[in-house]
Amino acid sequence: DVVLLSGEYKPNAEESMKLNLSIESLPFASINPFIPADLLSLTGELNGKFSLTDVQKEIKMNGFLQFEDVDLTLSTIGTTFALSPEKVIMKDNKITMYNFGLTGPNKQPMQVEGTVNLGNISESFTDFGNIISDVLITASNFQLINVKKNNKTLVYGKAFSDMFLLIQGPMNNLTLAGNVALLNGTELTYTLKDGGMAQQEDVSDLVTFTAFTDTLNVDEV
Repeated sequence: DVVLLSGEYKPNAEESMKLNLSIESLPFASINPFIPADLLSLTGELNGKFSLTDVQKEIKMNGFLQFEDVDLTLSTIGTTFALSPEKVIMKDNKITMYNFGLTGPNKQPMQVEGTVNLGNISESFTDFGNIISDVLITASNFQLINVKKNNKTLVYGKAFSDMFLLIQGPMNNLTLAGNVALLNGTELTYTLKDGGMAQQEDVSDLVTFTAFTDTLNVDEV
């Protein structure tokens, strides 16, 4: 079985509900039809196990997800990233990521580490303020974009970046702190699609590049 769900419900018992979900080598090819094609696509397989219990109206979830040989392609930038095979753990409604992340086309990683606490799950579905994030994203010479000139993506070229980002707080009021630096070797071209600004007005003066060496050369008096 690829996906197996089992459980029991006892409305008058202290532990009124118990569910178990097992995912074994679920191919993303079967999930892609439910994902907008202009958003992303996935290859590889998904594994995981989860248990859900409801004890005195307090829901607890425990388990893990694990990606097996999974590549993620973002359609808007036409770039593919590999997802790390490290397990994403959930213990008592808290998701923990350690050594998890993406690997760029240049084989350099972007690490995602930290926790996302779902709190009281029955309340978190209606109030995202109950979901608390504490996540650190770091990368060095990570390749964000690697795509040749084409008629499908919004941009083409290459982009490399260093990152240090800290995402904290409730989901409805997140705080983002840190920095992202574009590195040498970055060269991108943005494509205006049909019906865009290029057809509506003259954009020749929208962006002007100035050679600062020309403005700094001042004749001595």
